Amino acid sequence: MKYTISGYLAAILVFGLAVSPAADGQESHFRGMMQELGRQMGRLSEGIMADDMVLVASSAISIADHPKPPMSERIRIVSELGTDATAFRAIDTEVHDTAMAIHTAAKEGDRVEVTNGFHKLVNSCLACHTRFRGRLRSTLTE
Repeated sequence: MKYTISGYLAAILVFGLAVSPAADGQESHFRGMMQELGRQMGRLSEGIMADDMVLVASSAISIADHPKPPMSERIRIVSELGTDATAFRAIDTEVHDTAMAIHTAAKEGDRVEVTNGFHKLVNSCLACHTRFRGRLRSTLTE
């Protein structure tokens, strides 16, 4: 499967838009975490494009081991999502596992698996954003 530079640039644009600040200016820990994940996705993409497996591994582990929001925000998230919280957690686990696989592939110099993992990671992030971002954005800025 062939991937183009425009595909990587589109991913960077999507992640840049996905973490734009709230209109009311309030900042949650969760939003800050998502912004950092967006930066790490940009670094990951940059590493892939530059064939810098050290940068790829570093950004992948940062994504996999991202900090959790404080308990107060986690309670609000679970409360807002209700029964959808299980799906939210499943996507978070998929992101973690995929980022770990990218990290391992980068350490082994397996560029094909890095690229395949990157696309899976982007799809997981976008699935989560599509399904949950609107609900969580309004919940965490109230």
